Amino acid sequence: MKTGLEAFDEILGGGIPQGVLLQVFGEKAVGKSIFSSQLAYKNLEQGANSLIIDTEQGFKNTIGSYWHERFKNRFKLDCGIQYVSFRRFALRGRERKVFDSELKSLFEAALSSMKINYTRAQLEQACWPFLEGIELEYTVNDKPTLYVIEAPALQDILAFNGVRCDILISESGRVEIRLLPGTTFKVSESVLGKFVQEANISLLVYDSISMPLKSTFIGTQDFPGRSSATALILGQTQKLCSELKISVIALNHVTVNPITGQNKPYGGQIVGYDFKFSFMLERAYSSIVNDKTIVNSGILSSANRVLRVHRHPSIPEYSLSIALKLGDDGFFC
Repeated sequence: MKTGLEAFDEILGGGIPQGVLLQVFGEKAVGKSIFSSQLAYKNLEQGANSLIIDTEQGFKNTIGSYWHERFKNRFKLDCGIQYVSFRRFALRGRERKVFDSELKSLFEAALSSMKINYTRAQLEQACWPFLEGIELEYTVNDKPTLYVIEAPALQDILAFNGVRCDILISESGRVEIRLLPGTTFKVSESVLGKFVQEANISLLVYDSISMPLKSTFIGTQDFPGRSSATALILGQTQKLCSELKISVIALNHVTVNPITGQNKPYGGQIVGYDFKFSFMLERAYSSIVNDKTIVNSGILSSANRVLRVHRHPSIPEYSLSIALKLGDDGFFC
């Protein structure tokens, strides 16, 4: 997939490859969402659709309201945004679907009749084991379309990928993942796999992969659970992009290696194993003019961002970097 950023395409060997996972990580407000959304719009120019799974619930107020028209004009697109909603359901008999709102009403009525107090979280937790199904609501359009799914909950992300699970808290306070019956590891038959095929999706963007993990696994004692959840998401996503020949970009937050002091992507070692390409996006300062790793020195005088190679099959870590300029029409190099 051509990105339109020549230096980036060159480092990638011609563009974002199909069948592998690519990661972009960095500090907050550095422009990661703008960068990945620009690539999603560029993909529409090439005749296929793009999907953004928005776990941070910021797309509507930023990209959708401000950058949509700018990217349409930049790439000369006649395209639209479709916000995809989803519903969980239980099966009553073989065909009758009982959706989550109806099931919650039944639980509420039963608990109220018994005068039992409960919280909204407890109600959600009680309903979840019965809600074995999940379905997306969308239409397939004739013109290029950017699909967006808002999904901040970790359980929803896993369910899209065919993984049903409970999130449990042990007596010691540790958060753990337990798989439930109904999990399918044949991703082409998962909710997300079927959607990718029916809607002609060729680029999937997770914005971001880290937010659902951070909101679920709080302390260091939760690292085993976090690793399990991360492995499930990335493992299923790897199968998806390999089987269906799509490109995948995952945005990630940044953390610091306690031993070396270097910045690294959030999520532990499992993140390093699953991403074949990883780049760190950061702000550019005046010292960039003396940076010998920059491959496109012609833009140094106006650059305000730098994209650094963090992991690459054939390039050493942080040995090459791309100078970028983020302006009113997006990123240029």
